[in-house]
Amino acid sequence: MFVNLLVGFFLFYVLSALGSFGLIVGGFALIVYVVFPIWTAIVRLRRRTQGSLRIQGRSIVVRGLDWIPIFPTAIEWKSSRVIVLAGRGVKHELTFQTDQDLTQAVTRIRTNFPQIQETLSPTYKQD
Repeated sequence: MFVNLLVGFFLFYVLSALGSFGLIVGGFALIVYVVFPIWTAIVRLRRRTQGSLRIQGRSIVVRGLDWIPIFPTAIEWKSSRVIVLAGRGVKHELTFQTDQDLTQAVTRIRTNFPQIQETLSPTYKQD
């Protein structure tokens, strides 16, 4: 990321010598070199993947593209098949294929984490 910023500023500096056209092209190059990698990272983080849940001690490990431990503090119900599992600074939206799969997962989470808070989303939808 830092390298992209340096390359963007370098191109901006070099192209600004061409006058107003160079400033426009240099500004565009700076935006492309800085914004595009950030946008790509955000899109990759929000991509849907199949995964699994594993309860390990005091955390829940969410396996999607990688293994992400969550120390759960809250469950927000978005629908009868979708929950948001929230931890310290992390939220994961989990979609299950059936209502029964979701019920089993939430039951296991409640059993292992009795302090967890449950709320209904303001946009809760009954499937």
